This record gives sequence, structure tokens and C-alpha cells, in this order.
Amino acid sequence: MFLHLILTTECNLQCRYCFGETMDDFEEDFSGLEVDYSLPKTVVYDWKTLADFCSKDPDCVLTFYGGEPLLRTKDVERVMESVRAKQFMIQTNGLLLDKLEPKYVNRFHTILVSIDGDEALTD
Repeated sequence: MFLHLILTTECNLQCRYCFGETMDDFEEDFSGLEVDYSLPKTVVYDWKTLADFCSKDPDCVLTFYGGEPLLRTKDVERVMESVRAKQFMIQTNGLLLDKLEPKYVNRFHTILVSIDGDEALTD
């Protein structure tokens, strides 16, 4: 099982392609269809329920996602301490990796880093 854990929708950057920005840029006509793509800025999880759920699958892979998940380093650390997962992964812009203790960084099977240029190039 692959779980994507969205800790926050906040980010320390403002990349145009990011989920929060791009959902408003659709040009397709969704006549009569109302879809709310918004997420709360902070998501509150029941950590015990998450740990119990993940423990039911010996191949559980947990990915930290967002926004920028490293804005919530204490939650990342707490999950890594309390949830038994086969692998941990993270999707990040990489700018806050130094805020996470090395013992946690070293436990990631995969660190997915978005690499962006200046506004003229990226947007």
C-alpha cells in the first residue's frame, strides 16, 4: 500500500505549476460542475490510527507530500518514530532538508526533489 501523507498545503515557494496554483488555471469548460480543490492549510491526523492502518500491510510505503512537508519537521519525525513502514519517501523542494535531523533524512528510501529555475524560466 502506498500512502501519501499531506501534512500542509503551505509552501516556502510559489511555483506556478504546484497543485494550489494550477487548479485555477484550467481552461476546460466544466459547465455545471463545482469541484472544491482546496485543502486546509494544516491537516490534523490521528497518529495512532495512521500507525494502526499502516501496520496492517507489511509493504506499507509512506510518502510525505504537500505543500512543503518539511515546514512540519516535527510531524515528519513523529510519524517516522511511530509508524512502521517498509519505506518512507518525501516530495520536497529540498530547501529545508537541513532542518530535519540526519537520522531521519537517512531513513528515507527516496527523496524526490523538485528543481526549479527563476520565474522567467519556470513559469
